[in-house]
Amino acid sequence: MQFALAGGRGFLRVQEEGGKIHLYGELPEDGQGIYKGRIQGAGGGNYLAGTFLPEGRKLCLRRVVSRETLNELGVWPVTGAEAVLAFSRGKPGGGEPVPTGWTRLSDLPARLGDPLLRRAAEGVAGALIRPVGEGVEIAVPFTAGGRFHLTPLFCLMWVWEWGGARYASVRLDKRGWPIAPKDRPRREPERSKGRTD
Repeated sequence: MQFALAGGRGFLRVQEEGGKIHLYGELPEDGQGIYKGRIQGAGGGNYLAGTFLPEGRKLCLRRVVSRETLNELGVWPVTGAEAVLAFSRGKPGGGEPVPTGWTRLSDLPARLGDPLLRRAAEGVAGALIRPVGEGVEIAVPFTAGGRFHLTPLFCLMWVWEWGGARYASVRLDKRGWPIAPKDRPRREPERSKGRTD
């Protein structure tokens, strides 16, 4: 099976051979930074498959792992894959800082289960992601009075600040569908103190 990455410009292939799972992925070398590959499974688990490394004009990921290991982690059978920008080349000597516990998300549409939301998320830059419970929380840059691509999702989001920037966040279940908040999250220390990873 094969999963599209980076809006269809890349892929991650999953092949089983004698109890071993071979993962192979490719991304275009976009100069943005270092990407990590992550797979999701039917059991609700996530597995960090590795780093996409430069090979000519593309980035490649190769990994072999036992089916038993993936099964124990809730990642077998594999149901999805994503490429996450783990380190941005945005600043000399270091990447753009992100709040503690968050990583950059390069392919936001791939994380969303609803086709309408996937289309709305095309072209959104600067998204963040972090694991929360059995799902994830995503955050997208937000400017009051500015264009906001995820308007259909806004009523389920909350706005917070970090490092002088505003973000709108929403929690998603393991299939990428929004979770209606019972209570809006209170101000969390990692968002307000300005620490970075």
